[in-house]
Amino acid sequence: MLGGALMELSDKSLEAIGQYVKENLAGWLQEMPQKPEGTQIKNSAGLSGSAQISDQRAEQGSPRVLSDTVLLERLIRLEEELKAQRTIMETRFEAIDKRFDDLLHYMDKRFYSVQWVMGLGFTLLAALMAVFNFF
Repeated sequence: MLGGALMELSDKSLEAIGQYVKENLAGWLQEMPQKPEGTQIKNSAGLSGSAQISDQRAEQGSPRVLSDTVLLERLIRLEEELKAQRTIMETRFEAIDKRFDDLLHYMDKRFYSVQWVMGLGFTLLAALMAVFNFF
């Protein structure tokens, strides 16, 4: 046991504690961090947002409200940056797809030309073998 013997409080001590709590309770409640009322993040397609904070909490100027607004603004900037990165990536992927399609078309063209040259070569070789065989 840490405290040793139990401490008994008299009615006078309990009344003094109650009076102390009544006097200081309002101040303690104001110091407690609370969730800001009216804070909303509106998303359009899940990418951008705006924060709205009630006038009552903003007038108090509590550090919790200020830090929430800063965090919400940072979150909004982050979402906008992610949207910009996504559009950049999409354009790059489209450019890469176009490049691969062009390369595929070029390789097909080369393959068909090689195929025609080989076909003509074998035809010429077969014709020459037929001519020299008969003479």
